[in-house]
Amino acid sequence: MTQNQNDTNQDKPDTIMWRSWNINAFNEAEQEDKPILLMLTATWCHWCHIMDTTTYDDGTIAQYLNEHFIPIRVDSDRRPDINERYNMGGWPSTAFLTPSGDTLTGATYIAPDDMRHVMQQVRDVYTQRRDYVNQQVAHVRSQAEAQQPVLLLGAKPTMSVVSTVTQNILKIFDPEFGGFGKMPKFPAPDVIDFLLYQQRFENDDNQIKIVEKTLGSMSTSDIFDQIDGGMFRYSNGIDWTDPQTEKVLEVNAANANNYLHAYQVTKKAVYLNVAENLLSFIEQHFLQKSGAYFAASQAADQEYFSQDKIKRGTTNPPPIDSTLLLDASAQTISLFFYASWLLNNKHYEILALKCLDFLWEEMWDQTKGAYHYWDITAQVTGLVQDNAHLCKALLDAFQVTGQKTYLNRALEVAKVIEDQFHSEDGTGYYDLAEEHEDLGYLRYRRKPLAENAVVANVLITLMHITENRSVGPNAAEQTLGSFLQQYDKIGHFAANYAKAVGRLLNATLKYHIVGDPDEEKTQELIKQCLLENYPYKIIRTLSPTEDISVLEELGYESNEDPVLYIRVNERSSAPITQTDAIHETSIEMLDSSLT
Repeated sequence: MTQNQNDTNQDKPDTIMWRSWNINAFNEAEQEDKPILLMLTATWCHWCHIMDTTTYDDGTIAQYLNEHFIPIRVDSDRRPDINERYNMGGWPSTAFLTPSGDTLTGATYIAPDDMRHVMQQVRDVYTQRRDYVNQQVAHVRSQAEAQQPVLLLGAKPTMSVVSTVTQNILKIFDPEFGGFGKMPKFPAPDVIDFLLYQQRFENDDNQIKIVEKTLGSMSTSDIFDQIDGGMFRYSNGIDWTDPQTEKVLEVNAANANNYLHAYQVTKKAVYLNVAENLLSFIEQHFLQKSGAYFAASQAADQEYFSQDKIKRGTTNPPPIDSTLLLDASAQTISLFFYASWLLNNKHYEILALKCLDFLWEEMWDQTKGAYHYWDITAQVTGLVQDNAHLCKALLDAFQVTGQKTYLNRALEVAKVIEDQFHSEDGTGYYDLAEEHEDLGYLRYRRKPLAENAVVANVLITLMHITENRSVGPNAAEQTLGSFLQQYDKIGHFAANYAKAVGRLLNATLKYHIVGDPDEEKTQELIKQCLLENYPYKIIRTLSPTEDISVLEELGYESNEDPVLYIRVNERSSAPITQTDAIHETSIEMLDSSLT
């Protein structure tokens, strides 16, 4: 029997005495001079449960581990920082470490017979060949330092980034079944989102064909649960068959966003139907009873999901992990804001605002920034991804509602990002705050391209909304320029980075609405601006009484009735009061920016 990390039983010799990841466990390993067995698991992970009920349920293995190792168990969803540094290529991950947290060896799933051999071998090497262990640790550390990416200071991105990433996507696209790469085949929401942005900007038929082939294949295949709804995490088959049956909030939110975006571009009902299915699934299965936050995932269950609708009706579905993960929740909130204005659904806006307010009340600390997860109490700060996604959700709320409270909160988060994560030399943002715990490999702060792309997109939005008042015009440019020697190495995974470059370099339509956000006319102007199809735009509602200095700086008049100004670069339109003039004026302003 395997106990979880908070429920150890020292009286049972055949029970693994799992420790939590903390300084006490590392001190224990140091004092007793024992290697660490680190298990990275997830509540949704099928093979994690298999390993629990086979390998770790074996009494002889448990006794050996308890006697010769310090076993530490970590939930990867709750500690993505640890997972990022110790994952062995999937879940479960089984890593053997020195007491200082350096990796000796590791694998993913290990069957009982193999585990007996591996743990004996690791113990023998650690106790009998210490010089070799020390040499290996030194080698791994030097190799890790040598492999740190070379980031550029002062480099400026160009549109060649967008072209290169587009070509990388074309190279790996599967024309027969859609998607990218072979098997196992994962959805690639960042790629689809990038292609749809480019299609809206360039009207390229090749890009929309890739999107439609991929989304069409997924929605008619096994990766999409036609009975309960929702999208599975990935498929083992190249044709989207044989899915791994866990359902994860982040995956479902990202895919729902793709289908909404495809509907926005094509107006085809087939994409709307799938998007509404995914939105409904998220709301019915992941939104908790209080309606204030989203759960993290639903566990895999191959037997349950292989049954037809009638049999499922008589079987308990796999359990839901009710843990709140801030980054996934913030992305889901952004999804519901998007759906609210695109589908003219006020319920989605109310839902998103309630969940966003809950994050602010329960998951935000003015000094430490965003917490990562919540399970009765908020836990773990110091991850840039949480702060960046929270900032984006707050900016979405501001643009949709016009309520300045959300902009002020976004600026507060942006300050934390700048103060705690921005590198000293200006080359991007670290994944961990300087004050984050430094056990094991957490002592090495990194600058991942993926997280920096998210931050850059937030910086671009803030730059345009505040007219460079809170974020300088070079902040996003410096961040994106830092990775010019790195993005091409990760192929289509650089899609969100390329999207940020496109947003930075192309003209942005700035819709400035002067009016009370609580007035119906103001809301009508906001909605019409949101519906404009041009991909690079922001909406800012300016109060005629609270934003007087901004109005004077921009040369706007304060009228009794709400008015709209459309601004491109440093040029603004005449005031607009009628929604039917917005589209034509937007085109005129964009055309004039090119001359």
